[in-house]
Amino acid sequence: MKLYYKCVLGLLVAFCLIQAVSAAYTVKTIDISPKGDPTVGDHVSADLVITFPGSGTMTFTETDSLKFFTDLTGAKWSFEIVNNGIANPPSTTGGPIATMLGYLLTYKSDTIILLNVHLEGTTPNASSTSTMTLVKIQEIDKNGAIISGGEYKKELTINNPAALAGRITQAETDLSALRAKLDEKIRLGVDTSAAEAKYQDARNAINNAKGASATQAQTYLNNAQTYMTESSTLMDRAWAQSEITKADDLIKNTDSLITYFTVNRSLESDSRVSVIITKRDIAGQSLSQAKTYFNQANYAQARITANESQIKAYEAYNQSVTLKNSLDGGFGMDFGAILLFVEIFVAVVVIGVAGYFVYNKYFKWDELG
Repeated sequence: MKLYYKCVLGLLVAFCLIQAVSAAYTVKTIDISPKGDPTVGDHVSADLVITFPGSGTMTFTETDSLKFFTDLTGAKWSFEIVNNGIANPPSTTGGPIATMLGYLLTYKSDTIILLNVHLEGTTPNASSTSTMTLVKIQEIDKNGAIISGGEYKKELTINNPAALAGRITQAETDLSALRAKLDEKIRLGVDTSAAEAKYQDARNAINNAKGASATQAQTYLNNAQTYMTESSTLMDRAWAQSEITKADDLIKNTDSLITYFTVNRSLESDSRVSVIITKRDIAGQSLSQAKTYFNQANYAQARITANESQIKAYEAYNQSVTLKNSLDGGFGMDFGAILLFVEIFVAVVVIGVAGYFVYNKYFKWDELG
């Protein structure tokens, strides 16, 4: 039983120690003005309300302190302690670092303590869009160490107007390159309608960025980059689909001729037909692999493999046409053309015979007359 009480007491002591080294403050609210990301040289202010839930019997550890940091230039700080709703006169200081000593925040735990912090300054120079620390707070113990969980940080993105203008120019360059690629695919007969819609979205976003605030412009440009990436992907998809369709059509045309040879002409054992079938099967295998790549969204490889399928399919189809022409009489005409030729020939003969009889009848009556 004594051992049990010792264990319980040990746990309670450990719990109290853990509480003692935990952060004693909480940033309840922070209000930043102006809203959104500032540009270089903008005046920025922040108002924080910090609470002290208290641990043990006191609101704060007397030997600890709160350190405040900022990247703002010309920073000015104001600290106002509110004790049970009564505000004390604020203290002010300047510079990138400010300190609030712990004894100023140490009261009995049943006391409600608030610390109102006002910070203002100018955003620093930046050669490009970058991140700055608006405010950072650290609770420091008497040995100079940061208390566990005792750090708070709020960052802002600074926009550089010159860098923003450069980004707009780069976006327009990227859009022009995309336009050239789309035009090339149109000349190849590729259906680029889906990609065109995303291209127009990107174009509108870039135009909107030109007249927007720095923060809004960054959003527009980010959206434009997303639209261009999506347009490029849709273009590659459509190009791959176009090449797959071409290979598929060639194989279907070849299949029709193979059916003609094997069914209509009974040439399934002919070596010439066997060669055609072999090439057609190779084209079919490549086409099947191209479709697999396409379904995996590997559009570049799908297009390349579809082109390989087309090459074999062209060979099989051209050999099929050559063989059919030789089987149909070597005139280089298909059956329909030959039938039309025969019909024309028969028509000429019929007209000639009819003309002969009409002629003879006319002159016969003339002689009798």
